[in-house]
Amino acid sequence: MCSEQPFLDLRYTAHPHLLRVLAIGSPTVVEDYILTQYQLGYAAPHEWSRPLPTVNPGEVMRVLTKRVLIK
Repeated sequence: MCSEQPFLDLRYTAHPHLLRVLAIGSPTVVEDYILTQYQLGYAAPHEWSRPLPTVNPGEVMRVLTKRVLIK
């Protein structure tokens, strides 16, 4: 069984209002930020992408995609 989160394909969803949040930094800083967002009730760690390498050595990026309500 694969523990990776599947891609969220929203191409065929009617007018989704999406917000994408990028967390870029050292693995420790990114993980701390994600845990802080979880403690604040914004997003659970499993909602974020897996760590992706960036062009900078020792740096990762994780992406959060959320649907938001537009008023």
